[in-house]
Amino acid sequence: MRLKTNYIFILVVCFAFVLRIYNLNSSSLWWDEIIAINSSRFPADTIFQWTLYNEVHPPLFYFVLKIATYFNNSEFAFRIISVIFGALSVVLLYIAASKAFGKRVGLYSAIVLSVFPYHLLLSRTPRPYALMIDFEIICIIILIEYFKNRKITLLLALSFVNGVMCFIHYLGLFIVGAQGIFLLCLLFW
Repeated sequence: MRLKTNYIFILVVCFAFVLRIYNLNSSSLWWDEIIAINSSRFPADTIFQWTLYNEVHPPLFYFVLKIATYFNNSEFAFRIISVIFGALSVVLLYIAASKAFGKRVGLYSAIVLSVFPYHLLLSRTPRPYALMIDFEIICIIILIEYFKNRKITLLLALSFVNGVMCFIHYLGLFIVGAQGIFLLCLLFW
């Protein structure tokens, strides 16, 4: 049974990747995607200045997009980064749900996320949202492990991941706040 579950999981991840990459260049870039791509072409110090004064998102994702400029300057090269992060979300959700509820629920969760329309959309655009979802799920995995083991190193890892998440998107600040409230409630109850 375990081997069968592993094969099904691999098929789900491959299917998720194919759904995200299929017809990837069929639509033209949106205005905010064009701004993100053009921002990633700046030198590092200009990216910092640009995000500080002109952009609403922190700079880390623009450095991730900058990787695409070294390989190819096409729309596909910029979009494939989010496709990879979107498919990675399926893997990470499987891990998180499996740790919390068992392999069967992990597999069902991965299947649902692989075909979830809004996640498909976010996984096809060169914006920080797919990467942000990955970091949110990593935080959940760390929290699950912390509740099982109560090791302080896991809280340090959570702090590091939260710090990186806040440099991807400012929404990370709200997630960090929610985690803090959650941990404080557990501490006092």
